[in-house]
Amino acid sequence: MKKLKNKIPMLLLVISVYVWISLLIQDKFEAFGYFAIVLFVLFLLNLIAPFFQRKDNKNGKEYAFLAMIGKIALIPAFIFIFFCGFALAVVPGFFILIPILVIVDYALVLATSIYEIFALVSAYKSKMISAATFAIHIILSLLFCLDVFSSIYVFAKIKIEENRNGEKEAMKEGKN
Repeated sequence: MKKLKNKIPMLLLVISVYVWISLLIQDKFEAFGYFAIVLFVLFLLNLIAPFFQRKDNKNGKEYAFLAMIGKIALIPAFIFIFFCGFALAVVPGFFILIPILVIVDYALVLATSIYEIFALVSAYKSKMISAATFAIHIILSLLFCLDVFSSIYVFAKIKIEENRNGEKEAMKEGKN
C-alpha cells in the first residue's frame, strides 16, 4: 500500500494534464481555467511529495521509476504543447500566449525532475553513481527532451547497481 501511496501524486499530475488538454480541445475554457488551478496544486504537491517519501526510498530506485514513468507518460502532452506554441506563433497577436505554454511545459519538467533529483541524491549517497554522473544528470534532468533520456539512464543505472549489490551480498552470505 505504501508503494501505491507514493505514486499517487505523480499519477494525479499525469491524469490532470491530459484532462486539462482535453478541456482545451473541447473549447471548455471556463473549466479549463478552473482545472489550471487544480493542475497548479498538483504541481506543488509533486514538488513537496518526495520530501515525505524519503524513508521509503533508500537507494532512489522508486524516485527514479516515478521520474521515468512521469516523463515518458507526459511525452504526448509535451508534443501537444509544442504544436500549440507553434500554431500560436503563426497566428498574428497570439504569440503573446507562447510564454504561458513555455511556463506550463517547464513546470511539468520540474515536477517530474524533482523525483529524478531525489533519485540521484539517494544513489550518490549509496555510492551507486559517481560525482560526475550525479552532476551531469542533475543538469540533464532540467533540460527539455534530455530529461527523458536522463531519467531512463538513471533508473537503469540504479537498478543495475542494486542488482549488483544484491549479488555481492548473496555471495558474502554464501561464503559464511
